[in-house]
Amino acid sequence: MPIEKILERIKSDAQKEASHIRDEAKAKADEILESARKEAESIKSKILATAQAQAEEEKKRILSLARLESRNSILSQKQDAVASALKGALDKLLSLPSKEYQELLKKMIVNAVTTGEEEIILSPHDRKRITNNFVEEVNSILVRQGRRGNLKLSAEARDIKGGFVLRSDKIEANNSFPALLETLREEIEPQILRILFDQTTKQPNHPTT
Repeated sequence: MPIEKILERIKSDAQKEASHIRDEAKAKADEILESARKEAESIKSKILATAQAQAEEEKKRILSLARLESRNSILSQKQDAVASALKGALDKLLSLPSKEYQELLKKMIVNAVTTGEEEIILSPHDRKRITNNFVEEVNSILVRQGRRGNLKLSAEARDIKGGFVLRSDKIEANNSFPALLETLREEIEPQILRILFDQTTKQPNHPTT
């Protein structure tokens, strides 16, 4: 066989082999690319699902915090409203005319006395305007009720806002206005809130034109 034909044959076979290798490489590359595309889609789906789950959790967390903050805000407003109402009540008691104030103290002392031998401790302000005559009147009321009436006005003054402290031996009963109002807070708080918030939620009636 002539050398030319042999060379032609070798060239043809080489071209066929090269084409075959190229086709196989392309097929392999397409397979790899398709696998990579599917893997990317899978990763994308997983990332999206994770992101959605995280977003949902974040949404729940934000809503939960919002509800908590709302409850705390409402609670704070209610506490402020009650504190303001109690302060108003205290201010009103402290601003009573002297005669009314003393009559109130008489009733309070008579109701608070246990032995009839206690000392009455007042604030510096009340100590100046309430005298031994006042204590004698209270003792007279106790005696008329068939009780022991040996109360004394203490020389000591206590830093309290109205009311009094009853001392018997080493035992003291705090009947100051702030202490009494705080004791009554649990009982009167629902009533105060009902009055305050019922008033704030009522809509004014506008005349129709």
